[in-house]
Amino acid sequence: MTHTALPAAVFSLAILVAAAHADDPKNEPKTELSKRLSADELRDRLRQHLRDKNPGLNLGDDFAVKELTTDAVWDRCKVQVVKVKGGAGPALNNYTFVVRKDDVFGIGQSFGGQGVGSLAVADLKGDGRPLLLFSFAWGSGEHRSHVAAVDCAAKEPKELVAPLVNYSFKDYALKATEAKTVEVYAGDTKIGRLTLEKKDERTVLQVQLDEKVPEEIKTKLRETPRK
Repeated sequence: MTHTALPAAVFSLAILVAAAHADDPKNEPKTELSKRLSADELRDRLRQHLRDKNPGLNLGDDFAVKELTTDAVWDRCKVQVVKVKGGAGPALNNYTFVVRKDDVFGIGQSFGGQGVGSLAVADLKGDGRPLLLFSFAWGSGEHRSHVAAVDCAAKEPKELVAPLVNYSFKDYALKATEAKTVEVYAGDTKIGRLTLEKKDERTVLQVQLDEKVPEEIKTKLRETPRK
């Protein structure tokens, strides 16, 4: 089975605000990769995935990807993360995908920006099931960055996007400091950490701000209404 969310120029894309686990303990297929794929294997897997989803998509001979997988992502999630870096047109440029054993799915947004910029892994929920946390930047005309989480072991992975949006050009970045803690930065400035909370029976990813956040950063942080 194949799942993805592609940019609007290819397929309609909206930021998914949903429980990263879907709060479903049965949502756990065996989709982990048994070995890390080579650069050529990753490029071929993604090329085939994109053509399966859209047979008319024009992928040039210079189609290329950049692997973002960190040791923590591989060791704890057994997936690989790749970003499109050429040969697919502006709609897919810098768009990022997670490669699993049996399928591929997209994360974040990139149109008008650099897409996924940092990765971290943490067991924020404390259930022994680590989440892939990531920051991404996008926006044509209005630059913004977000932080989000996804459960790579879920049968139907859904992004959990924190409502606090950063509209400065000091993009969000994440840094895992221990197995269950992820710090949030705006550029080089630490501004808080990530938490998971239950609100109205929904799992919500939050940026818990530090007490003293520089005013020039704080004024650029705006919370989006919940959907």
